[in-house]
This record gives sequence, C-alpha cells and structure tokens, in this order.
Amino acid sequence: MKKFEFTEKLIKEAGLKLTDFYLEKRKISEKKDEFDLVTQFDFELQDLLIQKIKKEFPQDSIFAEENGMDKIKKWKNKNLWIIDPIDGTVNFIHRIPFFAISIAYYENEEPVFGFVLNPITRELFYAQKEKGAYLNGRRIKASENSELKKSIIMFGISNFDKLNLLNKFNRKVRRMRLFGAAALHSSYVASGYCDAFIVKDIHPWDIAAGYLILKEAGGKITDWSGSEITPFQTEQMIFSNGKVTQEIINIINE
Repeated sequence: MKKFEFTEKLIKEAGLKLTDFYLEKRKISEKKDEFDLVTQFDFELQDLLIQKIKKEFPQDSIFAEENGMDKIKKWKNKNLWIIDPIDGTVNFIHRIPFFAISIAYYENEEPVFGFVLNPITRELFYAQKEKGAYLNGRRIKASENSELKKSIIMFGISNFDKLNLLNKFNRKVRRMRLFGAAALHSSYVASGYCDAFIVKDIHPWDIAAGYLILKEAGGKITDWSGSEITPFQTEQMIFSNGKVTQEIINIINE
C-alpha cells in the first residue's frame, strides 16, 4: 500500500528530527492552562508532517493535535489522517525519554493503519488492518495473563483528582504505572509488556494509532462498562489483553 510505505518513511524522518530537538532549548507555551503545555517543536514537527502528507495526498483530510477538536466531526467520514506530533509533551519538555510520534490513517471512521514511534528508544510500533501488529519488524501479541494480581496496569491521569481510581487498584495488581504518553501505553499493552491501560478524558489523536495496534495484537478496547468503543469515544477507555478486562471493570465500578 502506497500510503503505508509513505508513512513508515515519514515517521522515521520525523523521528530523526525529533531526536535532534531533544537537547535543544524549548520555548514552552500554555494551551488551556499551566498544566497543558506545548513547545515550538510540537508545531514545527506537525507542520512538517502535514506538508508532506498534503503534498502526496492533497485530497485527504488531516486532523492533528494543534488543529483543535472543533473540526473532527466534519472530517470523520473522509480519508482521514490523525496525527500527534509529540505525544507526551511534558515528558519531552523535561527530557524524560518516554514520548512518541503517532500517525494513523482512517477511512470512513475505520482504522486502516497506524504507527507509533519513540525516537529515543527507536521502538517503532505499527499495524495494518487484518495484517497483525509489529514492533521493529517483529510480530507482537498482547499478553496471555489472566490474573489481575499478576498484572502491570498503566493509568492515564494527569492529576490526582482521580486518586480514588488508583486507590481501588491498590494491592489488587502487581504494579501500577503512570508513564504519561498514551500512544506508547496502548502500544505497550499490544506488545505484552503490560496487561492494561486505563484512561479517562483522552483525545483521538493520542490513541488513534495505538487503538489499531492493540486490536491487531489481539487486545480489547472497551469503555468502563465493558462496551466496545471507537477511537472517537474517548471519555472512559480500557485498553487490555482482553483477559483481565472484566476484573478491571468490576473494580472500577465497585
């Protein structure tokens, strides 16, 4: 597929550029508030990705993080690229090497392929619909673990007003982790590194690629009641290996 090969080349090019930015001085700006941050490199990398895609596929629509949420409704039914130039911007700002570039391509609201790249660790996760999920060319699968007490569970929360959620899982799982980059969280579940990722109030650009990567790795994505959902229903999400989902749901709804 031309678009798949184009995107693989593009995300590797963007990864090299982001690696060059890693040690450079950041110009940090606030978006909604002092906790929602963006750098000049978010915009610079996003502009690069958009320009390259538009040049090659001028008829396609592009939904990128810094474009704003207001346009997603009119774009959903088209050939749609969903981009997060830096997922985990706060980690990037503080030079914590856990952030990623995420690029996904959708047709009629269905994922066709997705890529997630951590340029520092050089982990490239990707998947095509009905063709499996891969990490650097190696096929990956979600874990076979079915015991929550033996599970590593990741959470996507940016502040501790959701501390009650963490308390519910205390001493019921092997470990809880908050790494701060949703695209990598979902990809880590797909790789079997962790068993689930629980998140609330996330955005489509954070998980559009990771959603397909986990699906193709045999995982499961639901809301907190257990209903299967799309990447555009992001209020409450559980990304899991599918084997610990029900136990997670039971604990959340205690």
